[in-house]
Amino acid sequence: MRPKKRSRKIGRFRRPTIALGDKRRFRDALTSAKVELQNAKATVTTGYEGEHDLYTIIEDIMLYAETIRDEMETKIEPRGVERGRIKPSNRPRRG
Repeated sequence: MRPKKRSRKIGRFRRPTIALGDKRRFRDALTSAKVELQNAKATVTTGYEGEHDLYTIIEDIMLYAETIRDEMETKIEPRGVERGRIKPSNRPRRG
């Protein structure tokens, strides 16, 4: 008996994201991440009770954000803005 050939078809759930292209997927990912972080910020005082696993997750998110920003900065043309001085819109101010 011959072994079954593996299908090279892409799963139906993955196919739409591939069709979008990297530029669109990147924009969508950053946009949805921002929205979700804004939701987390709105509920941190009542939803977070000191769980260490959640703190580890936010540390990981910060590391991902820093590496993504660093990679993005390599593609930004200099406009007289110092590194680290680009501020996102709607950035919460520290009191």
